[in-house]
Amino acid sequence: MRKAIVIAFVTLIALLTACSADKATPNDRFNSYVEKWNKQEFADMYKMLSSDTTDTYPTDQFVDRYKKIYEDLNVSKLQVEFDKLDKDSLEKAMDQGKATIPFNVSMETIAGPVSFDYKAELVQQGEDKEENWYISWDPGFIFPEIKDGGEISITSTAPVRGEIRDRNDMPLAMNDTIYTIGIVPEKLGASAEQNKKKIANLLGVSVESINESLNASWVEPNLFVPIAKIAKTDQELWNKLVAIDGITRQESTGRVYPGGEATGSLVGYIGQITAEELKEKDPEYVRC
Repeated sequence: MRKAIVIAFVTLIALLTACSADKATPNDRFNSYVEKWNKQEFADMYKMLSSDTTDTYPTDQFVDRYKKIYEDLNVSKLQVEFDKLDKDSLEKAMDQGKATIPFNVSMETIAGPVSFDYKAELVQQGEDKEENWYISWDPGFIFPEIKDGGEISITSTAPVRGEIRDRNDMPLAMNDTIYTIGIVPEKLGASAEQNKKKIANLLGVSVESINESLNASWVEPNLFVPIAKIAKTDQELWNKLVAIDGITRQESTGRVYPGGEATGSLVGYIGQITAEELKEKDPEYVRC
């Protein structure tokens, strides 16, 4: 009889030990979450959120928002890391049914490298076999600055180019007011085709290029359609242009070459480069 009791007791201990060993821990659960995060598997991550979180943040505010922000910022080299809870902290978490795990996020973005620290709150939810650890998420996991409803926007500032002068301090290239010459389509009048030819001859462009600009998808009859730029000092040319129906101008700041446009080729110019052009460059001269 005593032997049977001992065997039953040992069996019970073994079963309890096995159940305890199989029980999910916040360390294991958050590790699975981080693995999916590093792979940007947002839909699977959403399934690991606490019920309070999913009630507060529907799928579109989690999955869709993550995707859009990461795509807009051109996120790459995403690396989420954390240190597992030590033995004492883990035992305390298992007893209380909640845990706090600090983590670090680093990534490359269109604005440069980004890194931040944050904390994940995990809670135990579910019953019996369904019991597990779930993450109490908020937008601060994306970026801490948007935790309380902030927004992310991308802006760029064009640099002001320096002036170039010769040894006698005469300007070769300078920044000054220029006129953007444009056409308001509905004001070209009955002689529209003839007016286009006059404009083309005065600006040194083709009628085809003018038509291409006027036929752009965004153009409306009453909108200003830019055609070319001239220096503000070229008053004679402007006087001839303004006499043509449909012509108007807008002021802006741009590059001016007092010595003529040929000077521009001499001192160089800047402009946006396409991905195809970048690939063609010698790697020796390309810096990422």
